[in-house]
Amino acid sequence: MRIFYFQTNAIKTIQYVCLPLTLFLHNFAFADVYQCEQNGHIHYSQTACAANQKQLTHTTITADDTPSKETQQAAKNRYQREKSELKKLEQQRIKEQEKQEKTAAKQIAKSKQQKAACDKAQLQVKWAKEDAKSAAQKSEAKAKLKMQHVKEKAALSCQSN
Repeated sequence: MRIFYFQTNAIKTIQYVCLPLTLFLHNFAFADVYQCEQNGHIHYSQTACAANQKQLTHTTITADDTPSKETQQAAKNRYQREKSELKKLEQQRIKEQEKQEKTAAKQIAKSKQQKAACDKAQLQVKWAKEDAKSAAQKSEAKAKLKMQHVKEKAALSCQSN
């Protein structure tokens, strides 16, 4: 039990000493960042580029680089503008999607109508064949001609399917 008590106190002591020290040093933290190019490859480093490398940028980053009020306002304005543009694009996408759905529904309805017309024509061909088989000799030629006409009509109805 004593060891646990010591460990807890030691942790608290470290927290009380290190936390303010960390916060104090955080404001003074900075880093140099170099962007170098060598053989077509870009890499970043905290040290200056070597002699055989091309230095593209050199930036010093500090912890207290807070944007100015103008920069913050410009970012807010850009955010609002992009949000508005996104909303417009979303509305356009929805309208386009609805238009495509209507077009697809019309195509499906048209296809169903064509199929129904084809089925009806096929049924008429079947009936015409039955009539031709059961026709008397005298009216057989007339029934065969009628069957030929119905077949041609069915072929026209069914060719688009």
